[in-house]
Amino acid sequence: MPLHTWRRQHGPDLVAQVTPLEGLGTWDASAWLVRSPTEAARSPRKIAELTSAQATADHLARTAFGHTCDPHECGDWMFWPQ
Repeated sequence: MPLHTWRRQHGPDLVAQVTPLEGLGTWDASAWLVRSPTEAARSPRKIAELTSAQATADHLARTAFGHTCDPHECGDWMFWPQ
């Protein structure tokens, strides 16, 4: 299965993302505000497992942007075309 970037909307203005690092077999986790993408939080480490990387990106959304997950606002993880 080809590797994809994965994104999850945390409400209308906050995105969590997991991107594969080509050739390394690891993932980069990040979160950012749609209105200001330069205000991004990134994991300082590369993560081996997709589910761990997704959990890390969700954690970044909560801690860096004061987000509280709500099942009515937060979407599912979906692969994103690169």
